[in-house]
Amino acid sequence: MSAASMHQGGGDRPLRLLVLGATGMLGHRVCLAAGRADDVACWGTVRAATAATADLPDEVVPRDRRIAGVEADGPADVVAARVRAALDDVRPDVVINAVGLIKQRPDGADAGRLEAVNTTFPHLVADAVVAAGARLVHLSTDCVFDGSRGGSTEDDPPTATDAYGRSKAAGEPSGSGVVVLRTSMIGRELRGAHGLLEWFLAAPAPVPGFARARFSGLTTPVLADLLLDLARRGLPADGLHHVAAAPIDKATLLGLLAEHYRPGVVIEPRDEPVIDRTLDGSRFAAATGFVAPPWPDMVAALAADPAPYDRWRTP
Repeated sequence: MSAASMHQGGGDRPLRLLVLGATGMLGHRVCLAAGRADDVACWGTVRAATAATADLPDEVVPRDRRIAGVEADGPADVVAARVRAALDDVRPDVVINAVGLIKQRPDGADAGRLEAVNTTFPHLVADAVVAAGARLVHLSTDCVFDGSRGGSTEDDPPTATDAYGRSKAAGEPSGSGVVVLRTSMIGRELRGAHGLLEWFLAAPAPVPGFARARFSGLTTPVLADLLLDLARRGLPADGLHHVAAAPIDKATLLGLLAEHYRPGVVIEPRDEPVIDRTLDGSRFAAATGFVAPPWPDMVAALAADPAPYDRWRTP
């Protein structure tokens, strides 16, 4: 049986995949990976009013595969109508919601936008996707926990006290046909420098390394490939899952990044802040067979990625 025949839609036709948030750190990597697969037909949503004006390379999502004008904030009825229209256009088997407002953005402290994008939008999406007979994979974050202790499992209630973490926890949908993956990630961005890697590439030396900030996320290429594999196989079961690599502190992680991206740059360990948002991904591993590569291998592969970010990136 082919991989394509195993997905929810059945038959031998390609898996029809819709990625919400195709310009984001993860969304563009999922679209890029899907575009290289002959058993997946992928569409991506953009906020731009037209496909032609979207800040997105054609190599990532061709213009005829872009669904324009899908914004996560705005009147709920308007947002829901745009999502339903996208679903009607694409008729996807699987929808990946990679839309999110992160706290590192300038508008990441806007409580109204956090609620609209991180809380209200995912529930609108879940309702629309389930009604359309598709399956939703929603990306959540380790920041639903306050970082006071690591190794959190799916049974642990969210403990975030900040507006971002609470908005993400409240935005985790549930129900039949809905999968929520809590994780974290590092990777290249198409614009801005909001994540760890772009921050590191632009940071003046010496670079502070947070030796007591622990992390268990994945690189975006590894996470994107995993999401495609899950979509093909119809895994995991509906509900909440933690997706994690081996824990690593951010001083060590920056040291690995330095080896490949900025050889010779000095990483100065710092004892503050003390944060442990590592997740226990053992249940997900048992259910899916997924084992994250070791960190040196993930970082080496990330650095060797041939995607032309020097050409793709905009300020």
